[in-house]
Amino acid sequence: MERNYTGDVKVSIAHLFEVSYLGVGRIAFERHYHSGSRLDIEGTIVTSSLVANLIDPSAALTNEVEPARERVSDVCLLASLAARHRVDVIEMTYANEIELCRTWLNPLSRPRPTAQTEWSDNVLVSAADFVDYFGFASANFCRATASDKQRVREAIYAVAPVFPLGGVEGAFLAQFSALEGLIRFGQPEVAGCATLLDADRWKVAKREVKRAIDSLGREFSKEDKDSMQQKVGELNRPPLRRALQSFLEAKGVVVTDLWPIFGSQEKPGLYEIRNRLAHGNRPADESLGALGVARIHLSLILERCTLSTLGFDVSRSRAIGPHTNADASKITELQALLRRTVFD
Repeated sequence: MERNYTGDVKVSIAHLFEVSYLGVGRIAFERHYHSGSRLDIEGTIVTSSLVANLIDPSAALTNEVEPARERVSDVCLLASLAARHRVDVIEMTYANEIELCRTWLNPLSRPRPTAQTEWSDNVLVSAADFVDYFGFASANFCRATASDKQRVREAIYAVAPVFPLGGVEGAFLAQFSALEGLIRFGQPEVAGCATLLDADRWKVAKREVKRAIDSLGREFSKEDKDSMQQKVGELNRPPLRRALQSFLEAKGVVVTDLWPIFGSQEKPGLYEIRNRLAHGNRPADESLGALGVARIHLSLILERCTLSTLGFDVSRSRAIGPHTNADASKITELQALLRRTVFD
């Protein structure tokens, strides 16, 4: 029982999960339900919060409190993917021999409290599979490079945002951008860009291409050659279609049951829709529903790719299954609607 100047508040604790995370320790996720009353409000007020208690903190965590923020935030972010609902660090409370410190973080991102007491059916990973999921996800995430960790974070930000991402158009663009970043996970990079060739082979190819440009005849001016020379670096960047296909094949991710990623002007895929939206082509009101369906399919693709990247079996999630199977004729109908209202 907590005492409050406006009345008594009863706190019920539902112990949910225990997981481990490198550099943090053993964590127990608990759902705290607060029920109480106030003199100025009729009835019972019920709110809830998800609390992560450290059962067995690691030495690295207790020795350095500040770095703990990022680690604990990543723990919550991995949980967000499974829940399809953003789990954010709102407050951190810690104590040592001489002080008790309570720190508020991200106050503007505090979610609206809920009285829900059951595990939602709309989660990505079921309660029964959550501990297994977190084991795979945390192990693979902790082994990733700093840049690859950020790619995973961006993907989860897009599928489980704190705030709406600017309507269906904004959400679509954010999720496609996150997908483009995620498919570069684990790929060799030069100056932050994925490459087709490794550094040694590209050095040879680049030299030959530049030599060929320099040898062009008089019909090409110095300015023409300089412009082409400046574009040489782009030759080592894989086309998006190839990069995405390679990623899907390597990770064993199947997306043939969803809206096609690549299409045409007649039958726009998710890529063509992204390009139109990025250039300011807002769909007419009558086609917003079609765009919403395309966005849902894009979200499922991003969820499948993120789970696979984290080493979890996609077939054990709700990102795949009979409920996600798309009607090909219905997609064709929606593509035609988008073509008429966005592409014509």
